[in-house]
Amino acid sequence: MSFRTRSLGRDFPRGLILWVLGLFPLFLEAQLLVTGQVRDAQTGAPLAFANVIYDIQGKQGTVTDMDGFFRLELARRPERLRVSHLGYISQTVKGTELDGDPLRIFLSPAETELREVLIAVERDPARALMEQVIAHRNRHDPAALPAYDCRTYTRYLFDWLLADSMERPPLVARSALMVMESETERRYLRPGRVAETVLANRVSGFRAPGFAALATDIQPFSWYEDLLPVLDHNYLNPISPGGPGRYRFQLVDTLVQAGDTLIGVRFAPKPGATADLLQGFLRIHKGDYVLFSVEAGPADAGLIDLRIEQRYQQLADSVWFPEQLNFSLRMPDYPQKGLGVQAEGRSYVQSVNLAPGWRRRDLGPDLVRMAPEASTHGEAYWDSVRVRPLSPREEATYEVIDSLGQANDFDRKAEAVAKLSAGRIPLQHIDLDLNQLWRFNSYEGNRLGLGLTNPQPWWGRLTVGVYGAYGFRDQAWKYGSSAGLRLHRDGEWELGLLARRDVVEPGQSQFREEVGTTDLRSYAAARMDSIDEFKGWMRLRFLTYATLKTGLAYTRRDPAYVYAWRRQPGETAQPAFAQLAWQGQLRYAYREELVEVFGRRVSRGSRFPVVRVAWELGQARWQQSAFEYLRLEGQLTQRLRSRLGDTRLTLEAGWVRGEVPASLLFYGSGARSPEVWLVAPDFFQTMPPYAFLRDRYTQGFVRHTMAAPLWRGMFSQPRLSLFQGVGWGRLSQPEQHEGVAFRSMEKGYFESGLLLDQLLRLNYLNVMYLGLGGGVFYAYGPYQAAAWQDNLVGKVSLTFSSR
Repeated sequence: MSFRTRSLGRDFPRGLILWVLGLFPLFLEAQLLVTGQVRDAQTGAPLAFANVIYDIQGKQGTVTDMDGFFRLELARRPERLRVSHLGYISQTVKGTELDGDPLRIFLSPAETELREVLIAVERDPARALMEQVIAHRNRHDPAALPAYDCRTYTRYLFDWLLADSMERPPLVARSALMVMESETERRYLRPGRVAETVLANRVSGFRAPGFAALATDIQPFSWYEDLLPVLDHNYLNPISPGGPGRYRFQLVDTLVQAGDTLIGVRFAPKPGATADLLQGFLRIHKGDYVLFSVEAGPADAGLIDLRIEQRYQQLADSVWFPEQLNFSLRMPDYPQKGLGVQAEGRSYVQSVNLAPGWRRRDLGPDLVRMAPEASTHGEAYWDSVRVRPLSPREEATYEVIDSLGQANDFDRKAEAVAKLSAGRIPLQHIDLDLNQLWRFNSYEGNRLGLGLTNPQPWWGRLTVGVYGAYGFRDQAWKYGSSAGLRLHRDGEWELGLLARRDVVEPGQSQFREEVGTTDLRSYAAARMDSIDEFKGWMRLRFLTYATLKTGLAYTRRDPAYVYAWRRQPGETAQPAFAQLAWQGQLRYAYREELVEVFGRRVSRGSRFPVVRVAWELGQARWQQSAFEYLRLEGQLTQRLRSRLGDTRLTLEAGWVRGEVPASLLFYGSGARSPEVWLVAPDFFQTMPPYAFLRDRYTQGFVRHTMAAPLWRGMFSQPRLSLFQGVGWGRLSQPEQHEGVAFRSMEKGYFESGLLLDQLLRLNYLNVMYLGLGGGVFYAYGPYQAAAWQDNLVGKVSLTFSSR
């Protein structure tokens, strides 16, 4: 023992070196690193979530990431690797081929389908697994976290999609259509409060783009909502409570990765299942019954072939969070047959913080907003935030499209598109107001006009506009001017002035004050008041989701139809009158989604009720003012989406205190007119416009559209919509109003309707479907006509859809 100790001590340095060198081959074997990428053999696109298995019997291995890359650190050299992916032919790589450069593996698509499997056990194991996933989903939903923030890098590539028979021009061979990059900061506060700031933004061809590539443009941030908003539709989630009733599931494989068991589950709609449904592949982490990855697309693709992918990362023992979000979109026949467009988007979620230090007021009102410096970052900044470097084609796209954008002034064209969406056409030194070009109603007939505004707000704040118009049926000119001063950008503080000589429909809601060419009910306007109006107003946003517009208005009204108002019998009738009134509108839309596009806030709606309150307080103390009154209105609207379909609800009420002419009361909300042959939302389709006059009223409208079409054909996919309208009203002193016939609606007005949308579905430019439908509405109750056919009205529906 002593000899060995002394010998080891004397020769320790040399012995240690020899010992380490002797073990070095073992270290090499223990640290065998295998990397590579798996791609589609036909398209060259990376294949996310492909299985890479080195222990075939034990199913040990890994899955590729969202870009098709994989990495294996092996204790010993395997005999072979087996690479597989759902819908592709598997490949095997020999162990002797694992040295050297990263592997590049190409899988060829296989013709596969999800067949119904008969399982001779008491319970379907795939469904049992999915029920466990559903039971645990609220625990793993990122929306259940108290708060978080993260950064997301997103890149889109838009490219041509050419048929094999088409020759690829040199420019198309070198460059794609467009590449977009963005870095965003996403902040979240429970329940459901999201604010995303675009910190950096780059779009090929544009110096200062007013739009950005966002991870949530095509798909939701996480896969745990009951209804998943994908592109322009809401699909029933297979892991929602209603999922097992509409989807069938099949266990595909099991993979052991770093000691964790991942189970692959294929899903598709059950035969005959209704609603908007998906099909694809889920990988479930068995230990937590949590989603590890998702691959999915619409079961009914339509004209757009869309695939989305998501992958989740484990941040803590029980916290899983989105890590990557991808999509691929193909329109093979747009803009023409054989020449299509495709888009790919990749988003990487980084720097996740589950305990942020900001407060509720730090989020602001916008769902998405642009940082002022978003478009100013240089190449060094982008190199620091890119998760993957640009491909040669993406680099070439920046080079080619940037030069084209500079030569053709893409920024100016984008500004023109932004103004067009806001209803303006930019000319050389002035903007043309589209809302004044043409209108139609029963009183004026065709109304042609010209409206002009300054092209850019002067000093960044002041906007001035004028307009003139002529009605060919009433043969009268109308004109006016306005000015708006923007005081604060984020708070939306504005001041404005308005002066006009025009016509307005009497007895209408303040909520319809701004009438444009898209207001179908305005086509039925057969009575008008000629007005001279002067108004000053202020508009502001407060409490994040509330907006207030209020001001003082002087209006002189002269009914352009036979009408007279008498306060007392024998008193001189007053056809015309002047009024000074304080007016206001308050709107509250809790958790409304506001997105900044081209410097403008655009609303994407709210999942919660939107409440509006309007008031008008008339002053009789002013020398030219005739009446003292209070006019109040309220409205609640909500859109509800469920697996049963889409429901829109509108509730309205109004009340006038004081004695006033009919112009300041409420006519019935009727849209029965030859000019209104399309369905006018939130109106009685069977009621003539001026059949009722009220000084107080309540009414409600409900429209429910079924989740799935009654049948699916090439030219017909009708969706059933059910309508119900109910109204009540009262008029205190009907004897004051002369020259017009009316009723007051104390007994209640009732209307039901049935509509089939997309009864005829036509392909429009290979990018969307134009749907034509129709239906009937029937009035019943105390005010129904004696002949049943007089209570029946037919209407036409017009829809646009991507599938």
